[in-house]
Amino acid sequence: MQNSFDHTLPAILSDKLPGKQLPAHIEAEKAILGAILLNGEGYHQVSGLLSANDFYYPAHKTLFEVLGKIVEQAKTIDLITLQDELQKLKLLDKVGGLIYLIELQENIPALGLLTQHTEIVREKAILRELINSAAGIITNCYTQNKDNIAHVIDEAEKTIFKIANRQNSSDSFVQLNIWLKKTFQHLSDIKSHSKGITGLATGYKKLDDMTSGLQKGDLIVLAGRPSMGKSMLGLNIATTVINNGLSAGFFSIEMAAEQLTLRLLSSESGIAHHLIKNATISSDEWVELTNVAARLAKGKLFIDDTAGINIMELRARARKLKMDHKIDLIVIDYLQMLFSPKKYENRHQEVSAISRDLKSLAKELNIPIIALSQLSRAVDSRVDKRPMLSDLRESGAIEQDADLIMFLYRDVVYNPETEHPNQAELIIGKQRNGPTGDINLTFIGELSKFEDPMY
Repeated sequence: MQNSFDHTLPAILSDKLPGKQLPAHIEAEKAILGAILLNGEGYHQVSGLLSANDFYYPAHKTLFEVLGKIVEQAKTIDLITLQDELQKLKLLDKVGGLIYLIELQENIPALGLLTQHTEIVREKAILRELINSAAGIITNCYTQNKDNIAHVIDEAEKTIFKIANRQNSSDSFVQLNIWLKKTFQHLSDIKSHSKGITGLATGYKKLDDMTSGLQKGDLIVLAGRPSMGKSMLGLNIATTVINNGLSAGFFSIEMAAEQLTLRLLSSESGIAHHLIKNATISSDEWVELTNVAARLAKGKLFIDDTAGINIMELRARARKLKMDHKIDLIVIDYLQMLFSPKKYENRHQEVSAISRDLKSLAKELNIPIIALSQLSRAVDSRVDKRPMLSDLRESGAIEQDADLIMFLYRDVVYNPETEHPNQAELIIGKQRNGPTGDINLTFIGELSKFEDPMY
């Protein structure tokens, strides 16, 4: 069979890159298919790393797809079963006939190099994806007006991030037995070490029990009226994450990074916030503070305190954090301080769009995102001032998009003479995959800290 390959670049790039062709390695593609024909188990070795679309030559795409159909039918792969399946599908002539299949099987450059050949084909496929994506980005740049520039940039970053993630991912297995092994190992680890926590531990026992930890891809809304301590609780959770050897990003749109750092030093050292702020501490406390600072410096907490940031800029910076530092959690303080570069008829629509974008970002980065949120003033006019879902400010879309919604309430804010001034309640108002209910916490204002209550 005479092989002819169209290596044509996308039209928009052909004039800019004369003489250039799309990356492909036809011999590596042939070597992979030939190795699978000689030993059908090779299909399982590469099926988690390659898809049919990773093959450049159309006949090779078709052959890999048909090999997959044979596996789905629980048949053994060999030359005869492949020929039979191609005949049933009336595709044998389109892939070059029996002669080409025999040629694939007989002309393998070297046995035992299936993994290396797979990596070559995969790399060429990723390069083609980048080229096609670049062509799409260039087209968008020519067709969009200046009002949509933020959208063009966001789409470009999203596309490149997706391809980069694919390049870094090489363990997407297909066979059920592999998934079963991984799942049971995960369950075993949970049973022996994590006590039922499948996500990120928050440091609060009942919260972890009710949620199983903060789950990847979830948008978590932590809402409350001013002065309830939302920022403090968000920082406490982020600190638990980094103390567990993971990494977290904190977008502090309202509070300066220096203020956050002072709060962090106070909560971790046990030295009152105002004493640290005024530097009125003893020599022993100074030594303790220095030790805490040295420990925290080894942690991976990244703070961005840019004021007036918009949602497109936040998404771009979050992607960079994920790419550069493999971030495990993002906290945003707070949702209503974000704005969109797009124009909307009213603030309600804008906040709805921002909420959707944050949920989309959590799924894209595959990490939990905690978005702090203000509540409407309606809660202040009720006798019982404990918040509820209808109090979420400016948008019912927040309730719809969020996987977990928690309300922070401290009675002392409304009743200074309360019998329990340090008592706080964390109210789970919505949980997509778990129970709702109240969690008691202890508020230690001078240490900028929430703790589990002592019973």
